[in-house]
Amino acid sequence: MVTLDRWRWVTIGSLVVAFAVSVVATPADTAIARGFFVVTIVGGIVAGAGVRGRRTQAATAGIACLLVVGQRLPGGFPVADPPSPDWRAALTSPTDTATVQMRLDLPQFREMATRAASAWVHVCAEGFGGRDDALTVALHTETTALGFTLGANDAVGARPRPEQGGMYRAPVPLEALRNATQASISVKAPSGSVRICGTHSIRPSWGEATSLLIRDGAATAPSPKGPGRWVIELRLVGPDDRLLLAWY
Repeated sequence: MVTLDRWRWVTIGSLVVAFAVSVVATPADTAIARGFFVVTIVGGIVAGAGVRGRRTQAATAGIACLLVVGQRLPGGFPVADPPSPDWRAALTSPTDTATVQMRLDLPQFREMATRAASAWVHVCAEGFGGRDDALTVALHTETTALGFTLGANDAVGARPRPEQGGMYRAPVPLEALRNATQASISVKAPSGSVRICGTHSIRPSWGEATSLLIRDGAATAPSPKGPGRWVIELRLVGPDDRLLLAWY
C-alpha cells in the first residue's frame, strides 16, 4: 500500500489549487491555455524540484501556487496579455502613403518567378465599405511603372469583415518582375480613410525598415509595436493556381 506523506499532500494540493485558480471564470480558449501552462510548465518545474527532496518540491509548488493566486486576485499583480502581432494604421489623407521595398534578385524569388503562371500584388486592408476606388497602388521597378485601383470587388480569400482585415489583389505582368532586381509598392487611399494591416517584420527581402508611412512629407515606421511591416506582398501562383511564394 502506497501512502503519501504531508509534503506530497502539500505538493499535490498546491498544484490542484494553482490549476483551479488559473482556469476559473475565464473563456474556454484562455482556460485551455492557462491550464496547459500550469500542467506543463509549473508541473515540470515542480517535478524537477523533486530531485532536491520532498520538502523542496513542496516549497516550490507552494510558491508557484501563491504566484498564480496573486496574479488572479483583484489588485494583485496581474500579468498583461501579450500584444497582438497584428496591427492597423490608417491612411486618413489622400496624400498618406504606405510604402514597401523588395528585392527581386534573390535566388528564391528568381526560381519561383520562372515557375509561376501569374503574379499578383496583395494588400491587406479594412474599411473599404462598398467603394470601388478605396486604394490606389503603384508598383515601380527599374524599367516598369504600373498602377492599380483596388475596391471591394477585388477581395480575395476569407471574406473581409468590418473589424478584420481582408486581402485585396490586382494582377501584375510576370515579365515586369522577372527582369527586375528591386521593386517598390506605394498604396494610397484617395476616396476616404482606409486602415492598412501590419504585422511583425519577419525577414523581409530588403532587411528591416523597408515599410514606411509617409505623412505630411515625413517618413516614419508604421508599427506602433516596434519593428514591423505592412502586409503588402507580391504573390506568385503556379499553373495549378497553387501559391508558390508570398514575397515582401
